[in-house]
Parts: sequence; C-alpha cells; structure tokens
Amino acid sequence: MFAPKNILVPTDLSAQAEGAMCYAVDVALENQATVHVVHVPELILFPDWEYLNIPEHENPEYYLSHTGFELKRLAKELENKGLSVITQALPSTSAAESIASYAEENDIDMIFIATNGLSDFERFLLGITTERLLLLTQCPVFVIHKTEMPKEHKAHFAEEAHAF
Repeated sequence: MFAPKNILVPTDLSAQAEGAMCYAVDVALENQATVHVVHVPELILFPDWEYLNIPEHENPEYYLSHTGFELKRLAKELENKGLSVITQALPSTSAAESIASYAEENDIDMIFIATNGLSDFERFLLGITTERLLLLTQCPVFVIHKTEMPKEHKAHFAEEAHAF
C-alpha cells in the first residue's frame, strides 16, 4: 500500500486552498506524513519599487512579510493536530515551476492543490498553475475543484480563525 511521507499543499491563502488543506490533513494524519505548505506568489519584477511609488501594502516585501505571518498561523494549526509541518514562501515568476521544483527537491510523494475557478477567458489570458503543475510533476497531484470545504472541517477552521 502507498503510504506518503511528504505531502505538499501549495496555497494562495484562499478558502479554496483551505479546502485542499483539509484533504491533505486527513491523508497526513492517517500516514504520519509531513505536510509542506508553500505559497508561491507570482511577482512581476521591477527594478526599484520605491521609485515607482507603489503603496506599501502592494509592495512585494510587505506582501511577503504578511504571507509569512499567515504561513506561521497555518503551521500552528497543523502542529496542534499533531502534524509535522514545513512552510515556505517562494516568490517566483512561475508558480507551477517553483512548486514542481520544490516537490522534486523535497521528495514530495503527493500534492493537494485547489483550483481557483478561472473563467475560460481568464485561463486563456493568465494560464493556470494547476494545469501546468500536472505537466511538470512526477508524483500524484490531487486537484480539489472549487467547492465548499468538507463539512467535517468547517467548524474546526472557524474555531481556529478566532484563536488568532
């Protein structure tokens, strides 16, 4: 029987990503696997953000510090469930390539990723990380479609959100 030891959950910190996390947590608990939570913001790179007079909350450095806080919050939630957790923010110009590289470098056995429900037009313009990830990885990728979070997890995440 296949027993994963390293499970990767890419997150954009959305409700859909939390839904994928729920499925990953169930598998991780059953197999005593380590959960790797990565956030890969696709950044447009400019030479000097201050020169462009970008508002602080839109500055990549500010965004990454906020992301670090959210990843720590998620890690604490998972550790409270008894899981081993590794978190990382990986700024990149290609989320799918960064996730695939992380999976290969860290011996990931399976990936749980949520779709974000782009329209056909948005997918045409922007591409889609999940589709590209399926092409780039060798391990199983479980795609959680844009749906409600599993009912048995709703109450838990509501409680945890109030704890922080």
